[in-house]
Amino acid sequence: MDCGIKEVDNIDYANSLDIDFVICDHHLPGEKLPDSIAILDPKQPGCNYPFKELSGCGLGFKLIQGIVQKEGRSQDYLRAYLDLVAVSTCCDIVPMVDENRILVHFGLEVLNNSPRIGLSALIDASGVKRTQVDEQTGEVTSNTLTVSDIVFGLGPRINAAGRVDSARQAVELLISKNEEEAKQKAAVLNENNSKRVVLDKEITEEAIEYVLNDPELMKAKSLVLFNKKWHKGVIGIVASRLIERFYKPTILLTESNGLATGSARSVDGFDIHRAIESCDSLLIAYGGHKYAAGLSLDPENIIKFRAKFEKIVSGSIDRDSMNPKIKIDATLDFNQITPSFYKLLKQFAPFGPGNFKPFFVARNVTDTGYSRVVGEKHLKLAVKQSDDKIFYGIAFSKGDYYDNMASKNTFDICYSLRENHWKGRTSLELDVKDIKFQ
Repeated sequence: MDCGIKEVDNIDYANSLDIDFVICDHHLPGEKLPDSIAILDPKQPGCNYPFKELSGCGLGFKLIQGIVQKEGRSQDYLRAYLDLVAVSTCCDIVPMVDENRILVHFGLEVLNNSPRIGLSALIDASGVKRTQVDEQTGEVTSNTLTVSDIVFGLGPRINAAGRVDSARQAVELLISKNEEEAKQKAAVLNENNSKRVVLDKEITEEAIEYVLNDPELMKAKSLVLFNKKWHKGVIGIVASRLIERFYKPTILLTESNGLATGSARSVDGFDIHRAIESCDSLLIAYGGHKYAAGLSLDPENIIKFRAKFEKIVSGSIDRDSMNPKIKIDATLDFNQITPSFYKLLKQFAPFGPGNFKPFFVARNVTDTGYSRVVGEKHLKLAVKQSDDKIFYGIAFSKGDYYDNMASKNTFDICYSLRENHWKGRTSLELDVKDIKFQ
């Protein structure tokens, strides 16, 4: 499940021991397919399945769906699995279009109304589904789980089990039938996630400092970093952090079982899997997608690999792909933002890759004097346009913009809309992605 499409030799060995395999994988196949009983991979040559972007778990769901259909059972039996399918589809960062969007839509209904015991315990432990009490009316409401809650709340906790301890803990939680046991395991996953956050922060800071202190790396079109002490479980996350900071195709490697093993992340428009494939003579194994991949090689080949990978990236990456961009869908003035407009906007959900939440631009915005820096470097905005209606919002990691805003200069903002739940009340606020001063 979610692997095996390139395991030709291992499947041959399994066949010699009379072990049968059915491979459910959504990764790109190699030149030769494994000799297995069956392969469910829409990306294999000749596959006529109309949708190619199911998650690994989504393919497992298709296998179950085929079995149920063959047995003549009702497809309604499968609805109970959709909470797991939704979590997988969201966290696998596959395109939120076509069948994925349908599966997540109905999976979110299950997650919000009748999740399995393990996921229910994890939802409670993570705090993503917050209960609000209106101080005036006493009315109790809960915000609805979204794709973002899964990706940033549930997914990291499930993944943290395997990253810093044993993935068995997450599996046992997800199949748990006992509420008390599920609560205990959810608490363990929460603790593991806290450890993962610390590791993530430490390695990210170390990697950033390493790049900043190396003029050659700063000039390079790609980053390939190796440290045998880095934790294997978090280097993929750290690679994504380096993309945010330096915006270059990035590979982080650490030592595992005597090999340099790593994770690769890419920038918009650049196929990092193809670039790694061009270096296959230096690799022991690799696989993945256009924007994310894994690889392993002999530590002695790291310098050669870094040079060859940089040559390939430099010779093929489009200059346009070296600069992060935000696609603006429309100009939206503050006086056009209403609850009815937002209700209409939500009908485009669930959002994700290929179906991102719309981004808008508002021009000639001014600060009201109530904006401030919060946390270490985030900007809490209180802004308005020509009328006196104040809109509040948050701009993460934009605290450096405060002085310019406070000088009363007009500026443009790029933003999306979201609901803010506070003390039993719901309001619309701006999720500000960028600010451009006049």
